[in-house]
Amino acid sequence: MIRNWRTLWGATLPFFMVQLAPFEAWLGESGREYPTLRRCQENVAKAVPDVYLCSNSDGGMRWDIHPKHKRPVGQRLALMALGHIYERALLCDAPVL
Repeated sequence: MIRNWRTLWGATLPFFMVQLAPFEAWLGESGREYPTLRRCQENVAKAVPDVYLCSNSDGGMRWDIHPKHKRPVGQRLALMALGHIYERALLCDAPVL
């Protein structure tokens, strides 16, 4: 998708992904496989230039796949844009091991 959109627009557009939030169960599904999906998101952000991953590991809700608290993620995305796109000197990325 990233490659296709960049090709269609003719530019190396920056992409900001939001990490999938953890959850225990929702409509009969469990979140057991989400760590694998989050690792895939992390790998894309590391391998593809100008792709950034916004941490959301603390934004999950035990019984809902769609966290209700959107403001913290929006603020994190805004900080990432300020830091990476507008080159402001600020802490905008989650810690990396």
